[in-house]
Parts: sequence; structure tokens; C-alpha cells
Amino acid sequence: TNKEAVMNMHGVAPKARSSLAPGAANVPAAAGPAVELQRARSELADAKQALASGRQAAQAASRHIQTLTETNSRLSRELAEIVRKKAEVRDFAYHDHLTGLPNRRLLFDRLKQAVALAARQHKQVVLLLLDLDGFKSVNDTLGHVPEATNSCRPWRDGWRPAFGAQTPRAAMVATSS
Repeated sequence: TNKEAVMNMHGVAPKARSSLAPGAANVPAAAGPAVELQRARSELADAKQALASGRQAAQAASRHIQTLTETNSRLSRELAEIVRKKAEVRDFAYHDHLTGLPNRRLLFDRLKQAVALAARQHKQVVLLLLDLDGFKSVNDTLGHVPEATNSCRPWRDGWRPAFGAQTPRAAMVATSS
């Protein structure tokens, strides 16, 4: 018959085919449960090994994340310190170290910016200079004492006996409209 011919082509005799378990190749039906049990145990062992390997990888990833988090935190603190120091340097460059008032460098910088802005907008610039009576004596008294630079900062500490609550401005730059 055709069925027997097909079975013979695959090297399986019709009688041998009937004694095989469905889906098992060349394994007698009686041996099926033992083989299935062995295969299941092997798969279980493989799954346990894969699970253990996954746990180790997860722990390693967790340690790596912790290290990266600590590094990020440290770098953030360092960046904040650099930004603070940069602002301090800028403040030192543009303000009097004793009084904290703007210095000539800041005046010229702002005047240059105002002139450039006025030129772009086709406007005029106004510069108002104020002369403060008695300020020279304050500057001469407190401004040239080396010990005073770190311990005496009257303007920043709120000392304003001659001018009241407002900090005096040495110069004002404005553009006209």
C-alpha cells in the first residue's frame, strides 16, 4: 500500500511504527515516560542555571547602577562647586572686594553693552555719574588695609550709616527710548 511505501522510504517498518510513542523517534512507547522525565529534569536544571545567571547579572547591574549614581552625585557636587567658584571669581572681578560695590571694570563692561545695544536699536545712551561726599575717606580708611579685606565688609554686612537702607550706585547706565 501507499502507506507502507512511505514508511519504508523513511526507514520505518509498519510494525515498528505502531510500537512507537506518538512524537518519539525510534524510542519504544514504554521508554517514553522515563525519557520525558529525564528531558524535563534537564530543562529544569537549564532553567535554574539561567535563573541563577540572570540573578547574578541583575546584582552586577544593580552594583553598577549604584556606582553610577554615586559618581553622578559626586560630579553634581563638583559642578555646583565650580559654578559657585566661577560666580565668586566673576564677582571678585567686577566688584570691590571690601564694599561689594560695582567697580570700574563692571561699569565699562555694562557701558560697552549699553552702547552696543543702543547702536543696534538706533537709540542713545545716557551715563549718569554721582559723586558721593565723604566716600573717599571711607575708601581711604577701609579700602587699603590688607587685614580689612577678609574681616571688614561693611556694605555687604548691611552697614550703611551715610546712605540709609539703599546701597549707593556709583554710576547708572540707561538707554533712551
